[in-house]
Amino acid sequence: MNKAVFIPLIVLTTLIILTAGCVSTSNDLAGTWTTGDYTNPDGTHYTKFVEVFNADGTGIETAFLDNGTQIIWNMTWIKTGDSTYVYSYESWTATLSSDGKTCTYSGGWVYVRDEGTTGTGLVGNWTSSQLYEYDGEFYSMKDVIRADNTGITTWTSANGTETWDFLWYKTGENTYYTTYTTSSVLVTMQSDGTAKDNYGLIYKRS
Repeated sequence: MNKAVFIPLIVLTTLIILTAGCVSTSNDLAGTWTTGDYTNPDGTHYTKFVEVFNADGTGIETAFLDNGTQIIWNMTWIKTGDSTYVYSYESWTATLSSDGKTCTYSGGWVYVRDEGTTGTGLVGNWTSSQLYEYDGEFYSMKDVIRADNTGITTWTSANGTETWDFLWYKTGENTYYTTYTTSSVLVTMQSDGTAKDNYGLIYKRS
C-alpha cells in the first residue's frame, strides 16, 4: 500500500456522502481504529496507522514512521456493502441528468454519454463536452465505466495520452461516489470485530 501516492489530475467528480447519521455498531466503520506496522514497496516503514472515521463520512488518517514523524491525510469513506467499505484520499461526486445523457461534476466538468453506448446509470462510455485546462495544457477526457464498479479514464492532450483506473459507487438516485484506485483502500469487517483492508492490514478499534 503506497499511502503517499496521490494522482494530481482531477478526473471525475466531487464527493457526496451518504453516511451522515450512521450509528456506530460492531459492523460500522465509524470510530477510531489502529493498525499494525506496514512497509511500502519503496522501503518506507510505518509503525502504525491511526484511522478516524467520522459518522459524516469524513475522516483523518495519521501515519507513524520509524523516525517519529507523523503524516496526516484527510479522507472520505462510504459503506459499499453489508460489511464492506471504501475510504479514499481523493474522491468526487458525479451527478447524472434525469435523461441519463449527461453527467456533471461539482468541479464544473461535464461529460456526455457516447452515442450507442450500452449500460444504465453511470455505466457506459462518456466523453467530456469540451477541452479542459490543467497545468497549462488542454485535455479531452474519455471514461469507460463498467458495471463491476470499476472504470478507466483517458486524458489526451497535444503531448500524449494518460490513463488512470478508478472505482465508483452509487450513493443516490442520480449521484455517484468516484475515486482513483491508487488513492482508495477497501475495508472489510471481520467476525471478530476487527477489520481488514485489501493490503492485509488488520484494524482494531482504539
